[in-house]
Amino acid sequence: VNQDESIGRFKWGVGRLIMESERVPIVLPIFYTGMKEIMPLSQKVPMPKPNPFKSTLYLKVGDEIDFTAQIEEWKGARAKLSSEKEKNQLDELVRIAVVDRLWASLDSLKDESTAAIAHGALD
Repeated sequence: VNQDESIGRFKWGVGRLIMESERVPIVLPIFYTGMKEIMPLSQKVPMPKPNPFKSTLYLKVGDEIDFTAQIEEWKGARAKLSSEKEKNQLDELVRIAVVDRLWASLDSLKDESTAAIAHGALD
């Protein structure tokens, strides 16, 4: 959970979950801002403020990300490798690529959202 305006980096496990899913998931990137006004982490009990409707929550859902082609390519390349070391190196590269793709999508959503908020899209 992040209470400032920055977006934290994704952990490698996010990429691994996508890569190792039985069926390749369709990922919907979501950017939101304003939760710290509605439900700050500093509260002892995780309850919304007395009137959360006086606060503004901005939520933007991006276009779906389909990793099917990327994952199929990875599985095909991995099947041709014989050593575990080579497979592990390839796995790491693909995990990084998957996470970078997610990061780029979310970063784009943040930029779009920040511009929309600055131009009064919530008014």
